Amino acid sequence: MTICLYGSPISTFARKVAIGLDLKGLPYDLVDALTPDRREELRKLNPRLEVPVLTDGDLLIVNSSDILQYLDWRYPDKPLYPEKIEARVVARAFERLADQRFDPIVVDCSYWRPIATINRRRVCSKRDKRISTPSSTASNGCLGRARNPGRFTPPGSSSARRSPTSPPCARSALRSS
Repeated sequence: MTICLYGSPISTFARKVAIGLDLKGLPYDLVDALTPDRREELRKLNPRLEVPVLTDGDLLIVNSSDILQYLDWRYPDKPLYPEKIEARVVARAFERLADQRFDPIVVDCSYWRPIATINRRRVCSKRDKRISTPSSTASNGCLGRARNPGRFTPPGSSSARRSPTSPPCARSALRSS
């Protein structure tokens, strides 16, 4: 069987799966699925057009956490998660925390940021049945934080101070600098 990972260099979730495959020592083919010429191929695999997607023979798995769990079940040598149930629960909690906090930071730091901000507003406006602004997204908890979408402020500058609605990691990083 051939394992194929459909991912992207800018996807933290695809990198998480690639690291898991590397730690297990499993050979796999890596396909950059977010390029325009692969769009239809990705749509057939995952109608949501999201990476990562893993194929193992005829089996198709989406969602990075589900893929890692599948890899541990299917290939039990070199486990990715702890053996004890209690430790595994803690590891999965840290995994969810990293998924929720790390990916938005990477998106904010990448060149995709203006696009992500626009898409966030569209999602918020559909969910809230109104047009959301960056300041209202922080107050209503909709997929984002209050930010100026078109402006980059380097860490440590006075304008880089975050509001109380910013994630704790952003506030503590600014305090320590």
